[in-house]
Amino acid sequence: MEPSAYIQSDDNTIEPDSAMGQWGKIFVEGGSKMGRPFTVVEDELQNKALEKAGFVDIQEKKHKSPIGSWPKDEKLREIGQYAQLSMEQDFEGLILFMTNVLGGWSREEIQVYITHLRREIRSGKKHGWYWQKVVWARKPVSA
Repeated sequence: MEPSAYIQSDDNTIEPDSAMGQWGKIFVEGGSKMGRPFTVVEDELQNKALEKAGFVDIQEKKHKSPIGSWPKDEKLREIGQYAQLSMEQDFEGLILFMTNVLGGWSREEIQVYITHLRREIRSGKKHGWYWQKVVWARKPVSA
């Protein structure tokens, strides 16, 4: 994964300066400012928390989750449609919150960013995806 690239593409349809390309930067900077990192996958926070809690045999599965209906594979297309729906339901509030945390954004800049993000996600021309990771482990039997 590229540093701070939370939404990526394998075919370079997500440019770093695009709204989708800036999504991760906003959250990494905002999370850092709040002392609450949004780098759960990269920092292996799930693994570390399970280990600290005494779990053993920690395993993980990491996979790409598409955003939108662009994938040709039917199952991935369905996953992407749900991801898009979820993002569209949540991103306006999340962006308003994060830009408030970061400061320096005018109301107009926020609305322009949200409009660009919505347009990019809905266009089908941006083949974005993000990492999802599932972690599981076993609690040892007490001796």
